[in-house]
Amino acid sequence: MDWVRQARRTARAAGRPMILEDLESAAIPNFFRDTASARRAAIHEAGHAVAGIVTGARVESVSLGSAGTAGGRTRLRYDDVHFQLRDDLVGRILTLLAGRAAEQVVIGSVSTGAGGSDESDLAHATREMESMWARFGFGADLLYQPAVRATGLLEDPVVRREIADELSAHYRRALELVAEHRDAIERIADALIARRFLTGDEVSRLM
Repeated sequence: MDWVRQARRTARAAGRPMILEDLESAAIPNFFRDTASARRAAIHEAGHAVAGIVTGARVESVSLGSAGTAGGRTRLRYDDVHFQLRDDLVGRILTLLAGRAAEQVVIGSVSTGAGGSDESDLAHATREMESMWARFGFGADLLYQPAVRATGLLEDPVVRREIADELSAHYRRALELVAEHRDAIERIADALIARRFLTGDEVSRLM
């Protein structure tokens, strides 16, 4: 297999035995047709990774050009705690929004990469906001709504506006976070372009 040979070459160049990460990096297809798209995707994923670390998550891996993704994937792990605070949930929202924010701060424009589907960053961030308001009492009132009804919140124009305003405020915080850690984001993005796969430890060392 070509990707196994590539993994062996990577290990030899590094002067060590082949490891799992070498195989993963070689197996991930490089489907970007231009360097600008690859850099945008790398900046986007690096934004997620850095925001995750800053808000308390652990990065398991970051990949570029993963099959079945819009351009990359950042795998995060959160502490398994019984009670989550409002700040914990907001941290997840900031992390979801940080990919788009990184594009805006570092590149100067945003792409469709954060939206476009029910599994997109914006979709997940919106659902997190709905849960905060409808299920956990972190909204304008303490009224509880079952998950099946929570999505109906956005049909109320007043609530929709309030949630949109709060989501916009979180995005502004994500922009500030990204600006503060821009150097780390660019270092991680550069490494990601070169290797296409980074472990959590590698990302942490680049912070």
